[in-house]
Amino acid sequence: MSGDEYADAELAGRLAKGGRVRELCRRAVAGSGAATRILLQLATGSPELRDLSEYGLRSDACVALPAPVKG
Repeated sequence: MSGDEYADAELAGRLAKGGRVRELCRRAVAGSGAATRILLQLATGSPELRDLSEYGLRSDACVALPAPVKG
């Protein structure tokens, strides 16, 4: 894992533990692999994320992202 990937994973983990789903969505859209993995695990009810419920991160907390603007 490169330094950038490690920093990305560390930030995504902190956002998840802070219950900051909107920011995770923004980072995923911006290309964060770690944020994308966390959101996919959350959406599929992954047992790996069950311990995050104590931080307020719930599967029903996912937010809809705005559709891209057609030009």
